Amino acid sequence: MSTCVFRVEDSYIYMRKEIQTCDHMSLFFLCVTPNILNGFHVSSYTLLGHLPADQWCAVSDLQATNWTEEQQRSITQKNLNTGGCTIWQYDYAKLANMSYEEAFHYASNQPKIETTCRPHGVYAYADADTTFVADWDLVCENALQRTTAQVAISLGKFFGSFSFGIFSDKFGRKASFTLGAAFF
Repeated sequence: MSTCVFRVEDSYIYMRKEIQTCDHMSLFFLCVTPNILNGFHVSSYTLLGHLPADQWCAVSDLQATNWTEEQQRSITQKNLNTGGCTIWQYDYAKLANMSYEEAFHYASNQPKIETTCRPHGVYAYADADTTFVADWDLVCENALQRTTAQVAISLGKFFGSFSFGIFSDKFGRKASFTLGAAFF
């Protein structure tokens, strides 16, 4: 296997001759390896960017009833357009002891006060596929954490490329690449 030597001060023609004598596989791995790490970075956007299609608030008091999911949603979120982030503030323990028809009638006569899902239940998703967003509840009031994670990844890549560029000037590309891959 031949070695590749690149000299910045040499002319373009001399560098071209050097590249032609290099082993093509080493040149291939030299170019492809950073893109593998970049692929991990791009996949983070996919994993953190996917929002569940249909989320709703599963009220814990209503889970023990024999009501369907649609019936539970019609009581807790009827006429709300908040994407499952809020529900109506009712006495759900009292509603759980009624039949669906009685609870629906009772809820229609109650004052409509909106509240967040968290004190009364958990976020549920109609789509069974799990994502980081669904698993870590990065929706509604926690949506800022999803955005913060994406910004942190981008800033880490920016400052990492800057600092490891300086590191590679002082200690060499191999040491810089190995340390960068270990940190990533």
